[in-house]
Order: sequence, then C-alpha cells, then structure tokens
Amino acid sequence: MSNAINQLTAEANEIIRNICDAVRNGEITWQQRDELLRLVYEDVNPKLQLAASLLHDWTGKYGGDTPTAG
Repeated sequence: MSNAINQLTAEANEIIRNICDAVRNGEITWQQRDELLRLVYEDVNPKLQLAASLLHDWTGKYGGDTPTAG
C-alpha cells in the first residue's frame, strides 16, 4: 500500500512539474495550466485520501494529515 501511495504521489508530482514547465515555456496558457492542475487534483486527491483512510483504519496509525498531491 505504501509503495502504491508513493508511486501515485510521484506520478502526480511529475505531471504537475510538466504542466508548470509547459506554461513556463509558452506551450500552454495559464488558463490551460489551471484546468490541467484542477483535473490532476480531482483525480489524485480522492485516491490518496481513500488510501490514507484505509491505512488508518487497518493500522490505527497515520491519522490526522491526509496526503495530497501537489
């Protein structure tokens, strides 16, 4: 489970870096950047929250801060 969470977080961060690089290089607009970031967050954050909740339920640990992408 931990490896899957780490991999998902790493992939999301790579996508976010690529989005920011694209806007910096003039390949996409700020509006397109905002839309892409919104889509990434909407996709990844619920998965991370679910994984964190399951981990807490199964172990009784790791409560409190829920990991998020970005």
